[in-house]
Amino acid sequence: MPFKGDKVDVSHVLTLRDRNCLLRRWIPCVLIAALVGLLYLNTLGHQFTNWDDGMIYRNPGIRHLSWEGIIKIFRLEKGETYQPVRMLSYAIDYRFWKLNPMGYRITNILFYILTCLTVFFTLRLLSASLREEKQLDSHFRVGLFGALLFAAHPVHVEAVTWLSARKEVLQGFFFFLAFYLYLMGKE
Repeated sequence: MPFKGDKVDVSHVLTLRDRNCLLRRWIPCVLIAALVGLLYLNTLGHQFTNWDDGMIYRNPGIRHLSWEGIIKIFRLEKGETYQPVRMLSYAIDYRFWKLNPMGYRITNILFYILTCLTVFFTLRLLSASLREEKQLDSHFRVGLFGALLFAAHPVHVEAVTWLSARKEVLQGFFFFLAFYLYLMGKE
């Protein structure tokens, strides 16, 4: 116990305001991730579908994550769908999981969690920029409600659970990330 006049290092102690700020940042993230996990973790045991065969199971283009393989993924070939980011994500999955569909599903779920988190931050920032005179707590609630509604909306089930539809999960993540960064840059 320090005596009067002793110097005590309190730099590691968070103030109550700092703790509340940390909670306001982490609680919605954990809540959103838990909801997505609750909704989609039951799909981890599913196998590849016949639609996944051409994209993943029988696709030699994702088997080599080398510079030559990456260049080939990003090369435009006549008569093929040009979606190099999706193919690169499959190649990265193949590097870690080979042909285990659970790994590909985990990647889809993680990207969907990131998408829902960017929805939360985007809606909170958008609410604050459109309704400046309102309380800060109201912007937090708008962002959290919107993100939870987005996470639980049934229209996203196909994009998250169907491995060949990863392009939609990636597109959603990059769209909301770009919109959030645009709003941040605008301030």
